[in-house]
Amino acid sequence: MSRRGIEVVDVKTHVGSGVDPFWLTSAAAEAERLGAKLLATDVTRFIRHPGYTNRDQTPQARDSELYDLKFATLGVPLVTLLHPDATSSECRAFETRIGKDVAGNSGGRPSKQQARDRKAVYELLKRTPA
Repeated sequence: MSRRGIEVVDVKTHVGSGVDPFWLTSAAAEAERLGAKLLATDVTRFIRHPGYTNRDQTPQARDSELYDLKFATLGVPLVTLLHPDATSSECRAFETRIGKDVAGNSGGRPSKQQARDRKAVYELLKRTPA
């Protein structure tokens, strides 16, 4: 975000089903205090339809879930990098691109040189007394 000239005040992480938006209330209170907005890659990072699963990522949040989200986030503006109506395949493709950008590689096996370097570090650590 800083490359885009956007100041990031804090980063919140949450591991859960995504159906209950009330984990965002503390982040929303902090954002409200600072005059900030809440940002996510796509709407599913804020709220998910109860039928959203690993196998079926097509259900989008209904009006009732979106209402709960608005209530849980205290009316703080929510911003997404992707269009709010982005399909699940568009969201996955975007996150794959972002992951590659952050990691600085395109995934896959390490090069032979990287493997040799890793092995050399491991051997050095084995010989060094604790």
